[in-house]
Amino acid sequence: MNWPFSLKPESAAFLAVFFLLLVLESLIPLRRRKRAQGRRLAVNLLITAISFGVGVAVLRPVALLGVSTWAQSASFGLLPWSGLPFWIQFLLGFLWMDFSFYWWHRINHVYPLLWRFHNVHHIDPDMDVSTAFRFHFAETFYSTAFRVLQVGAAGIIPFTYLLYEFIFNLATMFHHSNLRLPLGIERLLNKIIVTPRMHGVHHSAVGPETNSNLFRHLPLVGPYTPNPASECPSAKDCYRRAGLPSPPRQLGAPPHHHALHPAAPLLALAQRQGVNPPSG
Repeated sequence: MNWPFSLKPESAAFLAVFFLLLVLESLIPLRRRKRAQGRRLAVNLLITAISFGVGVAVLRPVALLGVSTWAQSASFGLLPWSGLPFWIQFLLGFLWMDFSFYWWHRINHVYPLLWRFHNVHHIDPDMDVSTAFRFHFAETFYSTAFRVLQVGAAGIIPFTYLLYEFIFNLATMFHHSNLRLPLGIERLLNKIIVTPRMHGVHHSAVGPETNSNLFRHLPLVGPYTPNPASECPSAKDCYRRAGLPSPPRQLGAPPHHHALHPAAPLLALAQRQGVNPPSG
């Protein structure tokens, strides 16, 4: 039978993991939902589709086909200049991608203008696998500049870039999921990877928690802020303190700045539904 389209292996794996987590988190939820799933899922998937469209059209071609391919052919960047064996360059390149992304993520939380776009990811009153790629398309677009510097400076080759991106996407879906793992197992996993409970702290509406646990893969690349409440020993104890995190307000921006937020309509809708920004 001839299908009208075909999926690349990495795309097929991506979709398989997404739907597997979607099913598992509905069967073994970590947090109780605050909103009806159907409408939330539709909104998140729409935002994700637009963001992915920008990524496929702009970010990936520039960073991968442009900078990474050129860096490999020209032997440009700190890693090629080092003369180290390939496998060491690969490991250092992978760590560099994660370490530099930690700081890029941190910048998006610190500077009010960037936060106004990044907050679209945090505004979701629930958190599950559908939240993983809920990013404003403008954030995806301007992230291209960061990727150019990240890949070009180190001389990241396409193999390292593609493998990191693949693992990045799988890890992002996992730690955004609402999947309940046995607490003992998750505590062990926390030592080497980011887990749902750990990343749940980052999606709290409480400012200091929102601005912590910014890493994507390896907790070693940035400071970790534990929160005993986030460990959720029982289902009823794991009610995420979700809301509308607002670092610009915490950084001293006047309240009227929220009217300029790119997600202002979503903010207004959520507030009408009883989800309010934190008081501090």
